[in-house]
Amino acid sequence: MAQPDARNEPVTRYRIKLRTHLDAGWLSHFPVVTLTAGYDAAKTPVTMLVVGVQDQAELMGMLMELHGMGLALLSVQTLAGRSKGRAGERTTATNLEAGA
Repeated sequence: MAQPDARNEPVTRYRIKLRTHLDAGWLSHFPVVTLTAGYDAAKTPVTMLVVGVQDQAELMGMLMELHGMGLALLSVQTLAGRSKGRAGERTTATNLEAGA
């Protein structure tokens, strides 16, 4: 029996904020839709990842992997709605300064 195509299953998007700078290489490591590196108001380096996951088990696995890498997690937010699949949704990294 053929496996279902995960790219056609609805995904929930989350915004994950980390206290560090990550580069575009992370786009292939996780199901990242967007990656934005910049600084917060206190000039602390931060990275915002928007990821699309199938379920909370996938999200928890990703968060555990980030924790295992020693990355400081600042926040996780659910973004509104669910979308179909992940194909063609990935973008490149953007470097932004707070207040820019």
